[in-house]
Amino acid sequence: MTDDDGEVHGAATITFINYPNHRVGYITAIGGKLIANQEAFLSLKEILKSRGATKLQGMGRPAIVRLWSSKFGAKPVSTLMELEL
Repeated sequence: MTDDDGEVHGAATITFINYPNHRVGYITAIGGKLIANQEAFLSLKEILKSRGATKLQGMGRPAIVRLWSSKFGAKPVSTLMELEL
């Protein structure tokens, strides 16, 4: 995400996963200052759609799940569990 002066305020990396009925844009990393807003989200959706994505997915900590649920209507689907060996 850039401002009117071209200064970068946030970025995301996306990988695409192709399934029989969907092409998923999966957020592998996202970050920045004040980028969780409707304008940035709409831009992200348009970029993904232009590359054939039919769904957007990503994992997140509980705080991110709450943020994306309340701001953008995202629904939690699963929880990643991890164990250090």
